[in-house]
Amino acid sequence: MLFACNKQRLSNQDKAKQASISEVGASANVTILSASERQSFYVWLYKEMYEQIFLKSEQNPKDISAWINVLNQGGSIEGVYHGLILSTQYSNLERGSVSLPAIRFLGEELSWLKKPEDTEKAEKERKELAQKIAQENIRNSLFTIKRTFGEFILQEIEKRKNDRAALSKWYAAIAVRWSNKDVNFGMNQRNKADFDFHKNWATTNSIGMIQWELLNRVHRLFNHYGGVVSPSAVATGSKSK
Repeated sequence: MLFACNKQRLSNQDKAKQASISEVGASANVTILSASERQSFYVWLYKEMYEQIFLKSEQNPKDISAWINVLNQGGSIEGVYHGLILSTQYSNLERGSVSLPAIRFLGEELSWLKKPEDTEKAEKERKELAQKIAQENIRNSLFTIKRTFGEFILQEIEKRKNDRAALSKWYAAIAVRWSNKDVNFGMNQRNKADFDFHKNWATTNSIGMIQWELLNRVHRLFNHYGGVVSPSAVATGSKSK
């Protein structure tokens, strides 16, 4: 399979345990922040994650406090993400069909990520691969596709994390490509089609933040092409040109 859909559900105890394991370089770089600034940053980060993953605002103060506590104790951003995306709550959303624009976006972007070379041969191979990916995933739900595409992105980051220069260029190429999709990614800096800006940002930030910046884009893009919107997207509207 080009786009595996295997999944593992986690109990609450397992989720907390996985999130508390700090992958190398995967935690947010917040050492220059004061305690209150760090707390505010974690709250913002978790709420954005929850909204883009589940398409609703987190309303349970106990759950918010629990996950913020995980981050405060050194838990990784990837671990918190997996705690949400592999939860029973998310699994219950993985049903129904997906829109044609979302399937088309999946095929185009995954084939480009697998074969990014700028040659006629690569372009032909991308078209064939995109069609195959679309056919294989036509019966999957939007939420299944969001999860599996996100996992693909995390795997690609893992391959590159020991070469920060290569990772930063790869990140910037994706950020610029997706900035042209007329989707609001939550802040003006994210929406920039500026390769050097994104490369420099990735060079100076943690692996965990690079992970979330791409995952945030993945979820917002699929939410858009899937015809659904998050609470923050409703509030901010579409990206201005």
